Amino acid sequence: MGGEYCVGIDVGGTKIEGVLIDAEGVVHKRRRIPTAASDGVEAVLGRIEALITKLTRRRALKVGISFPGYLDDAGLLRSCPHLPGFEGEPLEELLRKHVKHPCVVENDANCFALAEQRAGAGEGCEHVIGLIIGTGIGMGVVIDGKVYKGRGGAGDIGHVRYQGVEVEDYAAGPGILRRYYRHGGDQSQVERVFDKKTLVAAKTVRETVDALAWLLDIIVRAYDPEIIVVGGGVSNAPILQALNAELRGSCRVVRNKLGDGSGSLGAAFLAQEKV
Repeated sequence: MGGEYCVGIDVGGTKIEGVLIDAEGVVHKRRRIPTAASDGVEAVLGRIEALITKLTRRRALKVGISFPGYLDDAGLLRSCPHLPGFEGEPLEELLRKHVKHPCVVENDANCFALAEQRAGAGEGCEHVIGLIIGTGIGMGVVIDGKVYKGRGGAGDIGHVRYQGVEVEDYAAGPGILRRYYRHGGDQSQVERVFDKKTLVAAKTVRETVDALAWLLDIIVRAYDPEIIVVGGGVSNAPILQALNAELRGSCRVVRNKLGDGSGSLGAAFLAQEKV
């Protein structure tokens, strides 16, 4: 690969982040711009193109793009609630019109997992799960140091059923707050729910830990990872100790190290491998 540089782009509901890395994975540039998804699909694609140009200075490089959702067998984007204009669109075909470099597209949770495995909390491990718990629950799977996708949708774990609803509707941020309010709690941010010492907060936290421990137990039994790295807003809540206690040593659960910059870095790593 020599001195080849790669670009990683992470497209989110509110921001688009880009990084430029060298062959050793060292970040040389990092830029962020607003997504402004309400402007429409073509406008967002134009912003991606402009950001790549800023990072590359028109050099011929490889590009990886992290995107929420996944591509179905027909190449259409699915499960993309935070960028609704892209739902059902032929994403790779659209990107080819705007990205003038060799390019690969991957689910954002897989990029998160790969970045944490290569350069974050999972560094040194070959089998890593990246679990993002924010407004929903997403999962990326790295096996033998490589992203594992199955037929394309492996890791779409937030939609499994728990207590009669999808588990992300129960144990991700909005679901936690809904249960807290239902139990009689006052208006609060999700992180503050975990800091309160009231009976209502304690009940909400216990329910959340039970739900996530149930989910983690399934993940551990299915994938047998060395480590589970947790990201997203709920990862900032003080629940990891309780989750590790529930797993009883079958697997370590740790907070991510790379923060919200993991998606772009993981996309760049993927470009190094697959383009």
